[in-house]
Amino acid sequence: MPSMRLSRRSAVAALGLALAGRAHADASKVTIGIQYGLTYLVFMVMQHERLLEDEAQKAGLGNVEVNWIRTAGGPQLNDGLLSGNIDLACTGAISFLNLWDKSRGKLVRAMFGYGHMPFTLVTRRSGIKSVADFTDKDRIALPAVGSSTQAVYLQMAAEKVWGAEGMRRLDPLTVSRSHPDGMAALLGNTEITAHFTAPPYADYELAAPDIQKVLETEDVVGQPVSNGLVYATERFYAANPKLLPALRSAMQRSVDLISADKQRAADIYKTLNPGDRIDVETLISIIGGPKVGWEITPLGTMVIAQHLKKLGQIQSTLPEDWKQFFFPIAHDLPGN
Repeated sequence: MPSMRLSRRSAVAALGLALAGRAHADASKVTIGIQYGLTYLVFMVMQHERLLEDEAQKAGLGNVEVNWIRTAGGPQLNDGLLSGNIDLACTGAISFLNLWDKSRGKLVRAMFGYGHMPFTLVTRRSGIKSVADFTDKDRIALPAVGSSTQAVYLQMAAEKVWGAEGMRRLDPLTVSRSHPDGMAALLGNTEITAHFTAPPYADYELAAPDIQKVLETEDVVGQPVSNGLVYATERFYAANPKLLPALRSAMQRSVDLISADKQRAADIYKTLNPGDRIDVETLISIIGGPKVGWEITPLGTMVIAQHLKKLGQIQSTLPEDWKQFFFPIAHDLPGN
């Protein structure tokens, strides 16, 4: 799925064409876009256990076909929504908020979070103890320059050191890499000297003798933030009044399974990621870590939105309540 940079006007036009050209009323098939890594465990469990298919059957929808697409970053998922190739995008709040803003807050809204766990900035340069120690000789890999969750966390960390005028100071050092490619580049002693990534990739990296942690997301934000959000177009939401409650039920069942049976959740992750060399015991320890939570409640949306507004990445007027970013299906959740 090719990546593209869309202006505010072209994003609105593209999304309008997509909505006009593809009727989402057919609930017999749904395509869900996710990325790589343990943060997407909720969806891996759903896929393996066929939870959405089961809940759709209970809702009287018959045999719903669920297709899963993995991409390297949020911009590709937004492209998929715009083109109509994806019905539900699951990625960081930044990608959602950028698309929400480009569509003037009228064509896209979110529904659920999918757990929270710390993202970690690591480096192989021994002299780097904080973001203040990076120099123009460093290159920091993250999923998408300027638009990924990690990119915004890095800007927030820079603001803590250099103030508002220094928020973008580290941006020129960042390069776009998927989590697996970023890890390979860091451990392969390439030009990449740091990696802002998610579990289990950070755990692999920190197991290497020359890799150390610089910071975690809660050091920057001060509260848990959802791994990402599930979002869709207004048209898809309106056309699927039974499928989306089934999605909520399937996600809740997945969250409950992960929380109750970490061994089974780890086994499912290994089954769906056969090339991943992490052992099950390590997976279990990460899944049940002290800073890890599994829930569908969206967390930290307003914190991220306020930062993007400060950066000028959001031009629309921000709502005062997080619920205005979300469809009514989520309004009973204790989000923020």
